[in-house]
Amino acid sequence: MAAPVLAVGGLVLASKSEEAIEDARSNLSKAKAAAESMRAACTGAQAIMDAADELRDVIEELTPYCYAFNRKLQAVVNEEINYSIIKEDPQNRFVVKTSFELAKTVSNILKTPLFDDSGAVTRELRTLLRKNTSFLRQLALM
Repeated sequence: MAAPVLAVGGLVLASKSEEAIEDARSNLSKAKAAAESMRAACTGAQAIMDAADELRDVIEELTPYCYAFNRKLQAVVNEEINYSIIKEDPQNRFVVKTSFELAKTVSNILKTPLFDDSGAVTRELRTLLRKNTSFLRQLALM
């Protein structure tokens, strides 16, 4: 009598082990998909960090110029507030123009979207970074 019970028990165990193997294969497939999804998320996070780092670098480079030209602009405005008189002096006109360009540059950086709907770095950001690099070179020559 033990033999039939053992045979049935063996069949049940074999059936359960096949089920466990299928579950394990299914879980492995899910784990591989989750790992791939995590790799994609890490790549996206790295792109975000890289773009943010570039913007931070540009803003950090612009900051001393912003402070310096803000002081110069304040000095110009303390002497004269009528722009038609200010613009007659080439140095004052240069201070006003450069102060405006700095303010416009920082404003553009803050307004430019970093990523498009698919999560890729926008073309506008790349263009802005290229323009700002050129602008920073011009400032460094002053």
